[in-house]
Amino acid sequence: MGFKLFDWLRGKSGGRLVEVPCKELLAAAQEYQVRELAFWTCVDMIANAIGRCEFRTYRAGAEVREEDYYLWNVEPNVNQNSSAFLHKMVAQLCKQNEALVVNPRQRD
Repeated sequence: MGFKLFDWLRGKSGGRLVEVPCKELLAAAQEYQVRELAFWTCVDMIANAIGRCEFRTYRAGAEVREEDYYLWNVEPNVNQNSSAFLHKMVAQLCKQNEALVVNPRQRD
């Protein structure tokens, strides 16, 4: 299933060639870049705000600092610290409108 951009463009123009000035293309590219920059700036601000929070873990109504606390607040895996993990999670959530976090070291 390929993306048929040129077929789609020909269908929009009635099959005839349409000349697009360079200024319009440049303006569209600049607008896209500004929107992309604004989006990623917002994602970064949200991730920074979440990263500054402390995740508390509770068991039987009492706060405990065990493995789950360490995973959320210090180092969720050997390749990332908590801040990098949260930035990646928030970016995935904002781009795809979903994020799945799996803990493979689940205790019984």
